[in-house]
Amino acid sequence: MKRYFSLPVFLIPFVLTVLYGVSNLVLLSQQRAVFPLNKFFYMMDFRDYYAAGKLLFQHGKSPYDHDRYVTPPPAAVLSYPLGALPFKTARLVWAALILASTVFIILIVSVQAGSVKGDTMFIAGCLTVTFLFSYPYYFVFERGNIDWLVLVLCVAAMSAINARRWIGSGVLLGLAVCLKVYPAFLLIPFLITRRYKVLAGAIGTFAVSFLIQPRLWMEYITGRLLVRADFFRIDENASITTFYYHAARLLRLDIAQNTLRAVGRVSGLLMIAVLIIVLFRSRSSRSLAEQVMACIPFMFLLPHTVYVYGLIFYIPCLAVLFCNGMGRRMRLFLVSGLILAQAQCIILYKITNMELIHILPSFGNLVLAGVSIWYLGASRTGEANHAG
Repeated sequence: MKRYFSLPVFLIPFVLTVLYGVSNLVLLSQQRAVFPLNKFFYMMDFRDYYAAGKLLFQHGKSPYDHDRYVTPPPAAVLSYPLGALPFKTARLVWAALILASTVFIILIVSVQAGSVKGDTMFIAGCLTVTFLFSYPYYFVFERGNIDWLVLVLCVAAMSAINARRWIGSGVLLGLAVCLKVYPAFLLIPFLITRRYKVLAGAIGTFAVSFLIQPRLWMEYITGRLLVRADFFRIDENASITTFYYHAARLLRLDIAQNTLRAVGRVSGLLMIAVLIIVLFRSRSSRSLAEQVMACIPFMFLLPHTVYVYGLIFYIPCLAVLFCNGMGRRMRLFLVSGLILAQAQCIILYKITNMELIHILPSFGNLVLAGVSIWYLGASRTGEANHAG
């Protein structure tokens, strides 16, 4: 049986592995032990869900009485069943769920990608190694952030799209939006291509969640979402504002943070406008799954702070390199963007003590946004129209 091999797909886990190994050798030579993340408290975000769920159901209070709880209300609802367990046991169960979901993602992506063209085991191996050496994946696992479940729902939705189960895919995307707002960007291609069943499933699911807990949703929007819209930090951040901040420091430009925020917001809006134009023009030449995946970088363009764990969304996109026909230059940029988005920049920062290292995730995201626009706008002449 013929085995397929894709050098671009292989390069991503290979570079991440070598980078991590070299970093450890440098640490050994310096007789240093460096934790791969900014060390705070294991499962810190899950602890917030756990506490918020208890406030809501055991004490009849708002989950937002817990100061650090900044997620929509359904996250507290989902974590409440674990509130019957001691915290240390509950976080062990949560960690097991993250690992199980990772296996699910690897299986579903590798099987679907392998069925188009390729070797399922090769794709599964590359995905596994990438997860094991990915900075965003370390981050989401150590924090226990619910982005892991959002990714599971979006991957399942993509599978439903490929199976043309429109309402089911819409429901799954609607559930994802109920946990984190940013996957709403993935609905843009369905609006442009008039897939109203998907939109109905997503909007209906969100509407049910809102109508069940309207007071909590309004408290989230007014007291968390809008308040945190201008929050900014220089590390652990993949936002476009972070890119401008570090680029300005590199060029020794004295630009006020408020100006950088404004430039970041405006440029993000302009890039989203360009995305919508190329989505509209490519609606008949690119598959729906390709269009949805092309929207992923744009989920992270508007907020001033995008915690790097959100970039785990890019790991399943390795399969795009294996399935779709792309020119060499486009593949090179795509591979580069994926590596930058997954590189262990906290370790690199602690080794080099260079603040500029924190530009890597945001730079990677911008590269991938550019590749998305390039790919959607490119001619399909001579290429197969795969579903991805």
